[in-house]
Amino acid sequence: MICLTRHTLGIAILALFSTVGYSQTGEPSNYSELIDAQNRREFFFRKRYTYRIDCKPDRGQFGPNHKFEPSFNGMYDDLIIKGKRVLEIGAPIPGTRCTPIRSFHYMENSGEPHLPEGEVVTAWDAFDGKESRSFRRVFFNELKRANLHYYGQIFPGPRACSLQSSDPFPLFWGTDFTNIFYGQPPFPRDMERLKEVPITPTELENFGKGYRLDEIFFTSGPEFYQVTSAPIDKFMNVDGIRFPAKGVSGSEEYPRKYELISVEPLTEFSEPFFPEWPEGTLVWDHQTNITTMHPFSEQDQKLLVDMMNEKVAPSSLVGRTNQGIFYIINSVLVIIVCGLMFRRFRQKSQ
Repeated sequence: MICLTRHTLGIAILALFSTVGYSQTGEPSNYSELIDAQNRREFFFRKRYTYRIDCKPDRGQFGPNHKFEPSFNGMYDDLIIKGKRVLEIGAPIPGTRCTPIRSFHYMENSGEPHLPEGEVVTAWDAFDGKESRSFRRVFFNELKRANLHYYGQIFPGPRACSLQSSDPFPLFWGTDFTNIFYGQPPFPRDMERLKEVPITPTELENFGKGYRLDEIFFTSGPEFYQVTSAPIDKFMNVDGIRFPAKGVSGSEEYPRKYELISVEPLTEFSEPFFPEWPEGTLVWDHQTNITTMHPFSEQDQKLLVDMMNEKVAPSSLVGRTNQGIFYIINSVLVIIVCGLMFRRFRQKSQ
């Protein structure tokens, strides 16, 4: 039997309240605890997110309206910066830092004769915990010239994909969280020093309770979104969790917009985990450094060749016609010049 005097009871109560902090309340009191709270979030795992994006990329010296020709690495990014996205996030793999993830991008068929009308997959990236694969489609009808094939790549282990790097939707998760997708540790910080950096509870317009760290603002838990660098215009509430439903990041000149359509539970991925390579895909396996071609059917190949020939023929004809005219003009000028020189030479000789 344990007996407590008034003195010992007071000490016990004081000790109890002195230990009530972040671990009990779930609310951080300094920057270190806030980062830890963000890294502990699990509500966005096992979900399928469907949303739309509309980005205007900064193409540097080429200008915002420049369209890159496709390269082997699929640098034809016009087909991944606008349209519908489906992002699937699985459960973390026990004993690893990795999480299986798939991302699909859809756009309306702009006139490809061998593809169905409506939305088609223009790109996808996937990581199963062991290797990463990516696919990039080309809309041949939008190009003056192109190699008639798509682009696929295989990489060992996790690899940050360009779909995610060009995606404004996951920005609110923060750098530490997105590193988890690719088996990377959280961003290195001096957590002991950050314990001395206080955060101030505050009221955020449109977001309710939150925290302020200098000019950086975070929402309260359980989400702990940073709403400064990745502005959120409104939320979608799903099972008591607020998910960013609409927002714009980037600059006024190069905005990156997203709008959430739905959030659904993901109990398991569809099989096969890695989609089959579409016909017409040239695949580069970086593990073996071997390329493999998955050819178009003869019918689709003919449709594409005929389409490209129809586009190229008129311009080629114009080019040949112009070349012929220039050749005739140059020939006439040479004859005239030679005639004048000969005439002048005869006059001098006489």
